[in-house]
Amino acid sequence: MALPDWLTAHPIRTANSVAFGGVHARGVLAVGGVNALGVVAIGGVNAVGFIAIGGANAIGVVAIGGAQALGLVAVGGVRARGLVARTRRGRRERQASTTGAHEV
Repeated sequence: MALPDWLTAHPIRTANSVAFGGVHARGVLAVGGVNALGVVAIGGVNAVGFIAIGGANAIGVVAIGGAQALGLVAVGGVRARGLVARTRRGRRERQASTTGAHEV
């Protein structure tokens, strides 16, 4: 039985509604071992999307990153930058401007 077109897996690159890729994944829900780009992006290294969860880097409106997070709401283990930024240690920095909070 073949998988539907919107649910495919490829070790190098995928571009579908639901994308799982070993290197690059692009889709509404993107899960990539290296890079993920989508509305909901989960990447082992880089994730870019409306909701971005990345093991190393996350960039999005809601960004959660193990090392760095950049977004309107940013939660990062080491560095978090955004309107509301929180580090793993629980320190929080709020900025009035939307240009981003300084590193906390």
